[in-house]
Amino acid sequence: MIHEEKSRLRKKIILERRRLSPIQRMEQTKKVAEKFAALTEYISAKTIGFYASKAEELSTDRVICRALEDKKRVFLPRVMGEDLIWGEIKNLDELEVGEFAIREPRRDSHQIEMSQIDLLVVPGVAFDKRGNRLGYGRGFFDKVLAVFRGFSVGLAFDCQIVDEVPVEKWDERVKKVLVGK
Repeated sequence: MIHEEKSRLRKKIILERRRLSPIQRMEQTKKVAEKFAALTEYISAKTIGFYASKAEELSTDRVICRALEDKKRVFLPRVMGEDLIWGEIKNLDELEVGEFAIREPRRDSHQIEMSQIDLLVVPGVAFDKRGNRLGYGRGFFDKVLAVFRGFSVGLAFDCQIVDEVPVEKWDERVKKVLVGK
């Protein structure tokens, strides 16, 4: 059953990700940030949707700060029931801990519709070379990707890349995955 395959893969990759040393994390995060800043889609984007990474994930703080320095409009999701609402930030200090212990924009932040975002950075536990992604199982970003028409990209440590991610009909791909190797 695909659900069980996903669960096994999710546990395996999370464990591998936790085994990365601080130096490996730092080096791979730096490489991914360099690749991200060089993307044509990044250079041309005016509005970017990011996610605030959790401690064990590849850190998005560096790319968020770079986007702010480059005068991009930066939006992050806030969980509202079963949906994500996108709020604008001007610096990382404007984030607060929200649902699932994830940093989110404050409730009073300026909100934007998905149609106004040019480039979307999508979280994932695992990715394959075709852009299939395995998330955390809640489906938030699959719903977002189903309607998003801009360019989507995943950021990953090399241990998060697998030959094949098991997919179901509602699973959505990213257009590109940047890996820290």
